[in-house]
Amino acid sequence: VILQEKAADEQASRKALEQAQQHALELLQGTDLEQLPAEALAVYAELMDRLDPAFALQLYSRLGKHWDDPIVWNNIAALRVRLGQYNEAYIALERALQLVTGDQGLSLRTWLPEVAFIRKRPWHLTLSYNLGRLLESLGDLTRSESIYRTIHEQFPEYEDATLRLGVLAEHLHRNLNTAEDLYRQVLPNPRAVTALAFLAQSR
Repeated sequence: VILQEKAADEQASRKALEQAQQHALELLQGTDLEQLPAEALAVYAELMDRLDPAFALQLYSRLGKHWDDPIVWNNIAALRVRLGQYNEAYIALERALQLVTGDQGLSLRTWLPEVAFIRKRPWHLTLSYNLGRLLESLGDLTRSESIYRTIHEQFPEYEDATLRLGVLAEHLHRNLNTAEDLYRQVLPNPRAVTALAFLAQSR
């Protein structure tokens, strides 16, 4: 009974959150963007992220003029990757990492996250993984694999990095056994539907 009550409470909380987000979205839609303060732009961009990536990118780009913030630049980079704008994503992620490290001369042509950086804060892990995905998309598979491997060794529960290692093992190194071993590390999680798809493709 206690478990049922807890599940009901969680469902009610999710529903309340969804309703609040929908209400906020209705208030923001159609508003003159020039009149929105930076805080409202941030909320609007986050709400639009899944609904309309191109418009969310426009909002984050406006926000970047107000806040030279690494999280904003990371989100810009992630959206540009989703839209296939890899070179622009490279520039945005480089700016995010310059702000995080305090190194204005940092260049993604040579920089790789070290263990100390990845472990420093949770969102450093996100930035590092996003860099790996971007480098993979740009064809720099050696460096992307190095990032995934470091994340996997330090945070084996970070399933996305494990999956990407599996994909590279399968398609880059043609090592099906290693690929299946990596995919199976994610399979105990019933939510890891992506892993099942990858494993099915590898057979």
